[in-house]
Amino acid sequence: SKPLDIEKEKRTIFIGNLPLNTKEKTLKKLFAEYGTIEAIRFRSAARPDLKTSKKAAVIKQQFHEERKNINAYIRFASIESAKNSCAMNNSEIEGNNMRVDLALNSHKHDQNKAIFLGNLDFKTHEDDVRQAFQNCGTIESVRLVRDSDTGIGKGFGYVNFASKDSVETALTLEGSIE
Repeated sequence: SKPLDIEKEKRTIFIGNLPLNTKEKTLKKLFAEYGTIEAIRFRSAARPDLKTSKKAAVIKQQFHEERKNINAYIRFASIESAKNSCAMNNSEIEGNNMRVDLALNSHKHDQNKAIFLGNLDFKTHEDDVRQAFQNCGTIESVRLVRDSDTGIGKGFGYVNFASKDSVETALTLEGSIE
């Protein structure tokens, strides 16, 4: 794979938990107010079968029946546009809460404000987790770890909260999530 172009990455945002049917023009409309968009690319497509490439799955809009979401990256013309667009984090699109973050930050989270989830059903979706923990406090993001080849959940993930207090509340729910 190509080396990371840090300058471009600083102008790029990650958008997680988009509905599968999300189109490029929908994202352009949603994010245009933040500045000029140079590129949009969809990622993490769950292929309907191992013969179909991820690219073909996106083009043909054919996905694994157990997945309800897809991720995308938007590259803006300026770093400021990318930073400002993060205000869209937790915005709802067709019933899904989007996770919006700078692409370079999408793997950095404050461990003191996060909980690890294990033993999840492989069919669990981000919004199911969000719903289970919504009464614990403000949720910054939900991340379910998925197999890079199939796009299906690996059975674990994380909930990142806005405050440490929410973690304490969430831990009292241990073992009660179905």
